[in-house]
Amino acid sequence: MQQFFRTRIAYAWRQQLQDTLHATYFRDMTYYRQTTWGDSIPDPGQRITRDIGMLAFELRIFCTSLVNEILRAVQAVWRIYWLLPEQRWLIPFIICWSWGNLAFRNFFSPALERGLLMAKQSRISGAFRDAHSRLAQHGEGVISFGGVAAEARRLNSRLDATLALSRRMSWLFIKERFTMSISGEIVSRTIIAGIWVAFFQECQQSSCEQVSQTLTSSLVQVPMIAADYHLKAPPNASEALRMKANADMLAQMTFNDQLVRDLQMYVGHLSRLGRSL
Repeated sequence: MQQFFRTRIAYAWRQQLQDTLHATYFRDMTYYRQTTWGDSIPDPGQRITRDIGMLAFELRIFCTSLVNEILRAVQAVWRIYWLLPEQRWLIPFIICWSWGNLAFRNFFSPALERGLLMAKQSRISGAFRDAHSRLAQHGEGVISFGGVAAEARRLNSRLDATLALSRRMSWLFIKERFTMSISGEIVSRTIIAGIWVAFFQECQQSSCEQVSQTLTSSLVQVPMIAADYHLKAPPNASEALRMKANADMLAQMTFNDQLVRDLQMYVGHLSRLGRSL
């Protein structure tokens, strides 16, 4: 049902946008002035036929995802607030952590720069295709006036501009991936492992690697290891009571960890939507 409504929304937006543009395009011979005036908007055909469809597609994904993630984040905050009252401080911590990672990533690889380069690449690629189309359409005129060499130079220059921009975008993507690796793999894991070792100096290497995979696990589990935690068995408890207490502790730990992971995931999705915008 979600996919169905997403598709219907995209079609409705595209229909309305293209109807509005067509009404303007054919009013007062605007389409004719676009082909004859020197200061006209470049590539109106590509903008109407291709860019509008891409815009409607991206908008329907962005808007529906935004509504979904906001509702899920609010639900996750509500569940932590009522089910984990002793760890409510994790809510602002996770939000600040997620948006801090977004700011770190945008500092080294700005999303706006990437978006502008993608728009420029689309425009240059469209101009390259249009140049080939015009050459095929006016081939006889080009041969008659001896313009083959000039057309070849024009096409080669546009191809060079396309390839130069593609190389620049490839470098931007590499830098973005490197930034994600630095923030996700090195910085986070080092900080988490340091926190865990600071609390438990005698932890084994395997447990340190497991806990260092995520910050939320350590933040959720540390308060439950305290001696006065209410689910722990008393010192003089029987073996059966100890086993039941351990099972209850494991169940509660898994439940709490899942609540916090859900909040972290939905807030992270919201931060990535801000970058997509």
